[in-house]
Amino acid sequence: TKILRIPVFLFLGCFLVTMLAISPAASAWFFNDQVKVMTQNLYLGADIFAVLEAAQNPDPALGGLDGPIAVAALFQTVQYTNFPERAEAIANEIWFHRPHLIGLQEVSTWYIQPEGDAAYGGTEPATTVVYDYLQILLQALAARGLHYEVAILSEDNADVELPMFTGFDGEIPTFADLRLVDSDVILVRSDVNFCNTANESYSDNFGVSISGKYLEFTRGWVSVDVEVCGEEYRFVNTHLEISDGDGSPFRYVQSEQMNELLNEVLNTETKPIILVGDFNSSPDDIPGNYDHPVYGLLPYVPPYMQAVDAGYLDTWYFIFFPRDGYTSGFDEYVSDPTAELTERIDLVLVRNKDIKWVIGTVVGDNIFNMTPSGLWPSDHGGVVTWITFK
Repeated sequence: TKILRIPVFLFLGCFLVTMLAISPAASAWFFNDQVKVMTQNLYLGADIFAVLEAAQNPDPALGGLDGPIAVAALFQTVQYTNFPERAEAIANEIWFHRPHLIGLQEVSTWYIQPEGDAAYGGTEPATTVVYDYLQILLQALAARGLHYEVAILSEDNADVELPMFTGFDGEIPTFADLRLVDSDVILVRSDVNFCNTANESYSDNFGVSISGKYLEFTRGWVSVDVEVCGEEYRFVNTHLEISDGDGSPFRYVQSEQMNELLNEVLNTETKPIILVGDFNSSPDDIPGNYDHPVYGLLPYVPPYMQAVDAGYLDTWYFIFFPRDGYTSGFDEYVSDPTAELTERIDLVLVRNKDIKWVIGTVVGDNIFNMTPSGLWPSDHGGVVTWITFK
């Protein structure tokens, strides 16, 4: 019988890496100069583009109710995907890893106005809160004894309100108004000093007309200066426009947004920058052209490529054990236990600082992360990285 002998140094090395990967306490014990960051798209709870498709391609049999019926279906999906339950799973990941800094995207607030006026041209905003994702998550964190502060919340992201079909009063259709307010947020652990918060919307955003009303899905960025382990950093969190297919207007818009962030906002920053977010752009994206109906071919460069060309380091490539790092791909209902993530679009990027090593992981992508009722924490996996600088 042969006995397999593993060299002691190899065993200890594997043990050390394993402990660092799974234990924030061990990580902190070995490396006090690490910056631990997390990026997580919370998922607004449904596919809002289904509403746009219904409104743009009406079914004559529905007598113009396509949009309001699609809004009602969207709201049902938001309720089904149950953010209060999903927030518990996300809070578990934060409790386990305890990052210094967290960038959150799609931090949604859903409002309803039972006696809606939007279907008749009214402009009174819905104010009855159904779900406040930020407060729900903060309560889940507090229940675990975690102390995180909201450093900055974007003020001018998308604020969209549409009529929602609720039934008939005799033969007359009835409506409520459903309103979505989208935000990007930075949470800072209570032992981290921060200052100089900032936020801004991008100049270029995707807009669409629905029933004669123009709606713009505004996106932006938030930032804060922080001090971690005696070093100062600028921590920036963003959510860029979706990519869609090659040559789409979405790709052009997200390219312009990234160009604005890199060359108008961050280009003069001298402090080390840690840039996180849902970039909707992966290392596989290539440049292309959007054929604008008025201006002709408009070239675009994918956000990921722009970041690399601007000198940003993709921290995922510094991980000792390379993995695909996929973070996007769960379906609208986030309930398929066999689903797999297929794209790496949630990123942690660094500029103006030399990286020594990185320990990182995608969270919320294993079946044991699913909630008791069988929901993934989000349609995105989160990314947690422990960055050690030279």
